[in-house]
Amino acid sequence: MATYDEIRKKTSALAAKLSSATGIAKSTVMNIIMYAKCLQCPTKPDVIEDLVFLAQMGLRFGITSRYHLQLMLEATRPPRSQYIHLEDYVKVICIFLCSDLDVRINFVFEVYNFTNSGFIQIQDITQLLKNSIHTMSDEDANEQLKEMIEMLVSVIDSNADNLLSLEEFRAFVKKNILCLELFGKILPDPAILKSFRFIMENKAPSKIRDYFQHERTRCLGEPETKEKDNALYPGVVLDLI
Repeated sequence: MATYDEIRKKTSALAAKLSSATGIAKSTVMNIIMYAKCLQCPTKPDVIEDLVFLAQMGLRFGITSRYHLQLMLEATRPPRSQYIHLEDYVKVICIFLCSDLDVRINFVFEVYNFTNSGFIQIQDITQLLKNSIHTMSDEDANEQLKEMIEMLVSVIDSNADNLLSLEEFRAFVKKNILCLELFGKILPDPAILKSFRFIMENKAPSKIRDYFQHERTRCLGEPETKEKDNALYPGVVLDLI
């Protein structure tokens, strides 16, 4: 079993690594790690179950599309694994808080590139967008999707090969920042991030541990009698601070 000093050094090294990669202050990353540890599986240290990940993305960060949440899960979880490594979870949260647009673009593209081909293909765009049009008949929706995709590809696909590369996506987003999540929401709203950042930047690690000590229980839907039930996750309150 690792000693306290070994754990502290490992945590400090991870915080320094993610701080360097995302530009988030090391002290803030340390608090994010402490928060993530409140979510980890009791019987498997340093891993977080799928259910806890999905619940946190929805309840804490306001990302609610089941389809896109599944894509985020698959992009974060190691291949053929049943769990998300704590380091990978912390990295996602750091990316959420990161002000470096390139880092955020890389993450968004990785989630959209669910085939792991290195490109977003036309059929991938269709899959990403098809749930966005739900008020029309199937025929009208299919026609609108087709027109939308043709327009998007003509604008973004600079070499006209019907494949959207990371660099094509990056160039397009940098000209149209509102199109960062063009194919579906996978980043929290600024107001949510502001509240979460305030927690991470204004509490000692021990306070973070106390603040989030019941977060895993809430994710798993165990009722808390003093709090109003949430229809989707019983016993969970959508508090941000």
